[in-house]
Amino acid sequence: MWVKGIKNNMIDRNYTLHQHFRKKHKSIHYDLRILSISKKFVISFALPQKKIPDNKLSKVLVIRTPDHPLDTLNLKGKLKNSGDDIKILEKGKCSFVDYSESKIDIIFYGKLVQGHFIFVKLDDNSWLMISKKS
Repeated sequence: MWVKGIKNNMIDRNYTLHQHFRKKHKSIHYDLRILSISKKFVISFALPQKKIPDNKLSKVLVIRTPDHPLDTLNLKGKLKNSGDDIKILEKGKCSFVDYSESKIDIIFYGKLVQGHFIFVKLDDNSWLMISKKS
């Protein structure tokens, strides 16, 4: 559920950065999960590598995955259905600046995920996570 044209900062949102070890593929990727504006679901992006844009790296391709239930913000340990291992690398606060179907403008207040970012939709699942330098 998208809300168009949110212009006021909403600082009371939580996010979690997960490390996801896929047992079947013997690979690691990272999931950035953000509490939605409605607080009814979690917005989820898969980061193929642990690359958060910063001053040296201005943008990263991320994959938008289906919305998740609220309890995925605290998900950790082995998944029963796949044997995958999930670790929480960081839990923090963020605020939405703007939010639509094709763009999410958000500020993160963490240590690993820190700063102002814009997520721009490229196609159905592909988005760019762009560091908005101050």
